[in-house]
Amino acid sequence: MAAPLTCKSCGGPLPPGKPGATVVCGYCGTAAQLPAPPPKRKPPRERKRRQARRPAKQARRWRLPNPLSCLPCQASGAVVISTLLPELRKAGLEPRDLLPVAGEHLRELPGALRGYDGSAPFRCGGNERHTLRDLTLDFPGHPALIVEENCSVVLERVRIRAAVGIEARGNGTVGLEDVVVRSTGPALLVEGNKRVELAQTQLVSDGHALELSGNARVVAYSGLIEGAPRAVKRRRNGRLRVHDAEVVNRRRGVLPSEPLDPPVAPETEPQPPSIP
Repeated sequence: MAAPLTCKSCGGPLPPGKPGATVVCGYCGTAAQLPAPPPKRKPPRERKRRQARRPAKQARRWRLPNPLSCLPCQASGAVVISTLLPELRKAGLEPRDLLPVAGEHLRELPGALRGYDGSAPFRCGGNERHTLRDLTLDFPGHPALIVEENCSVVLERVRIRAAVGIEARGNGTVGLEDVVVRSTGPALLVEGNKRVELAQTQLVSDGHALELSGNARVVAYSGLIEGAPRAVKRRRNGRLRVHDAEVVNRRRGVLPSEPLDPPVAPETEPQPPSIP
């Protein structure tokens, strides 16, 4: 039990009363106020849990589905979502092989999905990756191929005749295998941090066949690099490493050698069996 309250004047006990009320001492007649009760403490407020909202947010997130499940086909032809093309190429798949349609329907596809057919100069950028095979590119007065930014290209069995054969800038790699380039300007122009590998490739130009600048790196394993008055022109930190390739510095006024296609095996007719 709590101790009884006493009067501050005489020390006598105070009569009982409600907390905070005024009472009069029975001994000395002095008015005194009883102490008020302590304030009530509010219970702690519970924080709202946010875990209940997390599943809803995760459900709204969109992730790229399987490319094979997003190739709808219609009666007029196959329609492919063009945004899935980089994912298909990363997976090593070709849209042409995934579409169960006839050849006439392939003409209705976008140019990026049909593949490069050589009807116009080739150009790529970003983080794209391309492989060009068995093409003949003839563009007098224009560059045949322009490879920029982080784009990487591989050329196999390609014949090029243009003002500038290949312009490679930025980062990434370019691989040439069994490629012939005949140009009036540079056959191969490499700038930036581009890396180029040449295998069984012929670069023949009326001027400089190969021009390097920036941190460009070119490795020629085999083939021919021919130009006038010098076949290779280097600036800044551009480097060329030659293994089994031939570099020919032609004098001005001398006609360049014509690039030769690989020899074709002669067809042999079947011989009648010999009669003993």
